[in-house]
Amino acid sequence: MALERKLALDDGATADSDGFVSVSCSYDMGWQKRGRGHNSSTGHGAVMGLTTGKVLDFATKSKTCRICKNAMKAGKRQMSMTAV
Repeated sequence: MALERKLALDDGATADSDGFVSVSCSYDMGWQKRGRGHNSSTGHGAVMGLTTGKVLDFATKSKTCRICKNAMKAGKRQMSMTAV
């Protein structure tokens, strides 16, 4: 990210009052395919800088929670995510 920021500043971009610099980027995401449809429980997303082509940020997502699933199997009470 530092290189993308530096190149944007060198190209004439200016930082705002919080020190943020606008950079051009591209975002792509998808869910993994499994079997005959889009029925997988995991997905991913990535932000790439247009100047360098490097990944600036990424995230993975899941439709299920392994901890909650195991708690349900054991017959235990599920914890809320705010309590964790």
